[in-house]
Amino acid sequence: TIYTWCRTKVVNRAREESLLQDYGMDGKFNVIFAGSMGKAQNMEVVLDAAEKLLNNKDIKFNFFGGGTEVPRLEEDARKLDLNNVAFHGLIGTETMAKVMAMGDVLLVHLHDSIISRLWIPSKVQDYFVSGRPIISNIPGGTADVMTRSQAGINVTPGDVDELSNAISKIYNMPVEKRNEMGRKGAEFYRDNMSIEI
Repeated sequence: TIYTWCRTKVVNRAREESLLQDYGMDGKFNVIFAGSMGKAQNMEVVLDAAEKLLNNKDIKFNFFGGGTEVPRLEEDARKLDLNNVAFHGLIGTETMAKVMAMGDVLLVHLHDSIISRLWIPSKVQDYFVSGRPIISNIPGGTADVMTRSQAGINVTPGDVDELSNAISKIYNMPVEKRNEMGRKGAEFYRDNMSIEI
């Protein structure tokens, strides 16, 4: 398993209410995906999960980043009338750290492959440092650190029901339990993966 690192000193875990308002995320349970959205991310599964959760008006899916699949995903979201999905585009690194802190759950999502099983995306480390619960669908090394850290929930790649159920499970958790998950992720990063730069 290949680890990568992020710069812990630039991460701000405080929630900025003004940013929540700017991105239309205030008053919502915010599911955040941050990063590239290409074919490897298999984001249509996430849209399917959003459709399954459409009746829960509290839950909002927020996609930050760019990628080759964004135009098609935006069109699919329009066709399905997914008013619980928002595409926020590309943002800078420092703003991204603040955005992660606004999430109620952070999403790691990839197609299952030999390569994805052997390495841990840098997104996972960034998410750990943010101190928020994580849902990941990546088997192998990523699933291993998720289990060891107790920072969130592993789901099966491509399984829409598991993904939507995991989101609902964290939504229904007491805030204290969500905070505990996030804290454990941050502690796991600090104790096992951190380097000072």
